Amino acid sequence: MMNFKEFQNYIRDNIKEYLPGSYENADISFSEQIRNNDIHLTGITIRRENERAVPNIYLNGFFDAYQNGKNLDEIVGDLADRRIELEMPFSGKELMSKLSDYEKAKKNMEIRLCDKEENIGKLKQQVHTEHGDFAATYHIVIGELEGEKASVAVTPWIMKRWGVTLDQLHQDALQSDRGKGATFMDMDFMVRNFMGFAPEPPNLLDSPDGTEEYDGDGHGMYCLWHGEEMEGAGLILQEDIMQKIGELMGGNYYILPSSIHEVLVIPENAGLTTRELSDMVHEINQTEVAAVDRLSDKVQFYDREAAIIENAEKRDARLAAQKQEVTAGKKSIHSRLGEKKQRISERKSAEKSVNREQAAL
Repeated sequence: MMNFKEFQNYIRDNIKEYLPGSYENADISFSEQIRNNDIHLTGITIRRENERAVPNIYLNGFFDAYQNGKNLDEIVGDLADRRIELEMPFSGKELMSKLSDYEKAKKNMEIRLCDKEENIGKLKQQVHTEHGDFAATYHIVIGELEGEKASVAVTPWIMKRWGVTLDQLHQDALQSDRGKGATFMDMDFMVRNFMGFAPEPPNLLDSPDGTEEYDGDGHGMYCLWHGEEMEGAGLILQEDIMQKIGELMGGNYYILPSSIHEVLVIPENAGLTTRELSDMVHEINQTEVAAVDRLSDKVQFYDREAAIIENAEKRDARLAAQKQEVTAGKKSIHSRLGEKKQRISERKSAEKSVNREQAAL
């Protein structure tokens, strides 16, 4: 069986046999890409003469199929079909126009959230801002290919070319994401709808008070994502949406960052501990979410009054430390009172001794 390098060489040497004649002189190259959670994938590009915008097709899944016994030539044929299917819906000139004009680019901007500790390599290459445990990267969506987004990450070079500040970029990306809409639904209702036992649940963000056509008890689990159903975790950076969810929950709540596409919300009054929630999100990430789609195992806590998101475990530790300081302070007061009483007692004892001595004289 071939190793991955031999697999690449076989594809390079044979794929043109499965492509139309227009690809006869195409240039074939491979490149390594760093994706979410610093996962390294190898992509192939097949570029015909005068083509500036070409798709990058990841080979790792095809290699997995080969290792699992799929016929090698059939895999090469599948790759060729994929390249033909992914003809760019725009020219290189159109792509440069989308990227060089900031006023056009910002309308197609989106925020993608990742765990900053798990994406050190990726973040070195992309413009980003930090938000607690997370980092936000910025991407220009340039089209759609077979139901998948074609996008370009904003790099320091691109931002310098635009001549914009990081704060302006962030605010414009927030505005663009806001325009995609946000959906917040009760998970129990969603499951019942999926099983055919109930109609589609209402988007609780659409109702003025979040109660229209909703009879939930406000103690369950909820899901938040945006209208495009991809890369929706960045909605937790939208302060107005976080505040609205606090109103719907009637107080503070936890955020389970299980996926880059959506997050789960659980009210504080649901009675679950941070440890229980951490175990829950860890299990979901390990069993239900592909590694490249995982956001984080770090449960977050939204303080409605302060309007801030913070790491739930660190919050618990901070509150415990504050409680310990208060307790230690009380003990210190009691200790000082005890010392004062002891000094008074000793003084009185000394006075009695002096009085007895004087009486004896």
